[in-house]
Amino acid sequence: MSLLSANIFLCESTLTEKTDRVSALRITDTLSFAADGNRILYYDAVTTVSYYPYDGAKHILSVRMCKPSGVAIATAPDHAFAFGFKLDPLAPGGYRLITNFTIDTRLIEPLDTFYMVWAVLDGELVAKAPIMLRRTD
Repeated sequence: MSLLSANIFLCESTLTEKTDRVSALRITDTLSFAADGNRILYYDAVTTVSYYPYDGAKHILSVRMCKPSGVAIATAPDHAFAFGFKLDPLAPGGYRLITNFTIDTRLIEPLDTFYMVWAVLDGELVAKAPIMLRRTD
């Protein structure tokens, strides 16, 4: 595989405009909650992968939230796609996936503070981003 780059970042939400441009709102690596309040957290993982030379094959991209040990605590369904080469077939192709996560912290006991969000392309870990869950009490 000739993967040029793979990136993942986390934000509180995303906005897709009519032109298909995406705006990431409030990029973050920490989600806070009160132990006696709403313990359900929401965030988006924005994953981008770039590939060169042309590749029209189908690929599988998976995004999951894991403990530092690698044990998954939240997973999104596998996503099948083909790299896009819309502008120029001789230029690198790319793909962007936005994954919405809803985490009920009451179901993650004992609660660690540090987790990782992994992007896995065709079974290979290609990007990761840290996320911290922080109790505010």
